[in-house]
Amino acid sequence: MLNEISYKPFISFFNVTQAAASQPLLGGIVDYASAVAIELHSSRNASEPTVNVRFKNGTTDRTFHDVQIFGQRSLPLSQFISELAPIAVNSTQQWCTVCNQMSLRGCSVFQQ
Repeated sequence: MLNEISYKPFISFFNVTQAAASQPLLGGIVDYASAVAIELHSSRNASEPTVNVRFKNGTTDRTFHDVQIFGQRSLPLSQFISELAPIAVNSTQQWCTVCNQMSLRGCSVFQQ
């Protein structure tokens, strides 16, 4: 899946996954055309899939670089989910509230 976004979600993602704490360069504004790859790997030897994150900072960066999230280069999918669950936005209504939105994406139906 490819999702084109502004730099703000990069900053948020790197902060909530603690990537910016271990790699301070990830805490700033990313270059134009940057990319994050969230990879899901399975192995016959592992009991569950693992998540890896890789980052390429703009068009001048030729390669994707490994990113440590939650202090690890690779972590089990269940841990990735449990780490993000407390801050996840799981419904349109919740998104409207968190983003203080009243009209976009059908948020007007949630107004009282």
